[in-house]
Amino acid sequence: MNRSCVRSFLVLPAALAMVAVSSCKKNHPPTAPLVDGPTLGIPGEALSYTFSSTDPEGTEIEYMVAWGDTSAVVWSPTYASGQQVMRTHSYADSGTYHVKVKARDGQQAESEWSDSIAVSIAFGPGGAPTGVALEAATDSTVKVWWTAPTGGTPDKYYVAFMATDAPTYTDFDTVTTTYVVHDPAGKTGKYKVTAVFGSQTYDAASPPRTTPIATATTTVCELNGAGSAGYGWDRTAGAGSTYSMNYAGNAAYVDFYITDFGVGYAGPYSIASPDVGPSDPGGTVPAGSWRVNGFTNLLLNETDPLPSQSSFNYFNYTELTPDACLVGCHTDDGYYALVKLSNYNTGTGTVSVQSWFQLIKGLRLIQH
Repeated sequence: MNRSCVRSFLVLPAALAMVAVSSCKKNHPPTAPLVDGPTLGIPGEALSYTFSSTDPEGTEIEYMVAWGDTSAVVWSPTYASGQQVMRTHSYADSGTYHVKVKARDGQQAESEWSDSIAVSIAFGPGGAPTGVALEAATDSTVKVWWTAPTGGTPDKYYVAFMATDAPTYTDFDTVTTTYVVHDPAGKTGKYKVTAVFGSQTYDAASPPRTTPIATATTTVCELNGAGSAGYGWDRTAGAGSTYSMNYAGNAAYVDFYITDFGVGYAGPYSIASPDVGPSDPGGTVPAGSWRVNGFTNLLLNETDPLPSQSSFNYFNYTELTPDACLVGCHTDDGYYALVKLSNYNTGTGTVSVQSWFQLIKGLRLIQH
């Protein structure tokens, strides 16, 4: 117990000695803190504990928290007497840990340690879904499916969608199965799957998306031009590239070519299915296993879903206007893409091409 002393001196008659009289004021330490918080947790989980102490003299108090692991044990900043304080801590490994708190006042008087809280940290059931994948349920709806966590069976899953033109995710379903079908109302975007174990949630990594793969503007030549007249999309990455139509080995890569169906390149230009190439009077395309693809009439909106595939909506070629225009493509192996054509130059026989390829086979959503 500390003492704060004041010493007084009395002057007595000469026959008497000076007598020193001491009076001391006692300083009492703070009370042992009261601590409250969880007794169970999992490795890495943030656990919050609250505590407080009072100082008999009403002075400010510092706290020292011993977490029971290898964390440093240091004094905190000061708090008002009786003020409730909260600290958050996480444990890296499983085990049982004892949390206790001590207080001290401005005179460095320390309280007793608080009663300790035994905290059991264990790897319970939990974990994120894996292998989240997308496929076309219909040509305008999306099936989202995934693999259950290895750490147990969740109570449920939340499935959310963030449209390409939206800033945040919106939950659209809660399921106990490992798949769900979503109607995005013509939108593309990305999907998030969250496993729920009690109060714990675990998000799957790398949310997949239906947003089409964009390829920047490139130059494509008319069939009689000096460069490549063919254009096609990689089925793994979705990127578009140009290809020569004079080599039968390119047949597996070409999805359309540009032609005016005549000698020279005076126009008007058309976008045509590769299988038309060998019979095109304007070129010398060799016979080969060229794809049989279809094209829409000119479209008005580049973010609307493409028309469903049918002989009424897709044709083996579409004539282009002199101005920039949009054409939908459906490939013979079931993919949809949008092509934007512009900057026709009948002097050099070239056209500027920009494209968006939907990597989800059979899905005609093209918003970007």
